[in-house]
Amino acid sequence: RASIVPVYHNRTAMALGWSDTRGTKVLQQFWRRLGEARFRRITGLQPSTLWSLAKILSLQQAPRRLRPARFALLNDYILWKLGAPGLITDTSSASLTGLLDIRRRRWSPAILRAAGLSEENLPALAQPGTVVGSLSSRTAIRCGLPAGIPLVLAGGDQQCADLGMGVLDATDTGICLGTAGVLSCPTKRLPSRLRTGIFCTVHVVPDRWVLEGIHKAYGSALEWVGRVLNLATPFRQAVAPELFALEPLFLPFLAGMGSPDFDPAVRGSFVGLDAAHGPQEPQIGRAHV
Repeated sequence: RASIVPVYHNRTAMALGWSDTRGTKVLQQFWRRLGEARFRRITGLQPSTLWSLAKILSLQQAPRRLRPARFALLNDYILWKLGAPGLITDTSSASLTGLLDIRRRRWSPAILRAAGLSEENLPALAQPGTVVGSLSSRTAIRCGLPAGIPLVLAGGDQQCADLGMGVLDATDTGICLGTAGVLSCPTKRLPSRLRTGIFCTVHVVPDRWVLEGIHKAYGSALEWVGRVLNLATPFRQAVAPELFALEPLFLPFLAGMGSPDFDPAVRGSFVGLDAAHGPQEPQIGRAHV
């Protein structure tokens, strides 16, 4: 989700994931040029390092000769390498970059101008489900697959999860628990004003949007606690392992805070520890994580 791959003229660097909180300082400069309220109105997103924009701005700080020529989402880059004729992204994934005009479903000229970008630096846009090419002969040989398999644009991860769960109408609510925890609700009408802490993305279903709230470290927090305490793998995989005898509170802001405050400077902590605490054998149902 919103993982950016910087594409240089002769090479490609490692992708930057959505949980990367770099770009905080350069974002402050960007808000002074564009304005946070205008950013919310155009993109449907809350000002945050969560979106691709923060990573792009941080990479743009390099000397001009060392800056990436283009930026792609990870799925766009993979499609390109599989045989798509160029970098192409879908509108639902693009709505998580912080660069998309969510009403027009086009790259925002105002945001691109403020970021020092042009559409030439970004993938072309198309609807989810669009056939964008076919598997090349060279890639087919390397993958052991028939050449010519159609390459189809998918969509944003949570939006596709909503489609799979049948979360399509305003009366539906979806919750998806993975690395992060995301609560989502589709809508047929784009809100004129978003409540604090909620952001809006483009659904993979035509003529719909998705209202979302995110906690940035859900499964990743459980994994981290298990690793720190050296718990066995089956214990890490438990949904709610009993980690301590006297149940301290764990604030799992390991990647900054998402909804409602979107503050990348917030950090996780244990509250209520004393000398009596220590790792225990897991008993499902009592942990405060």
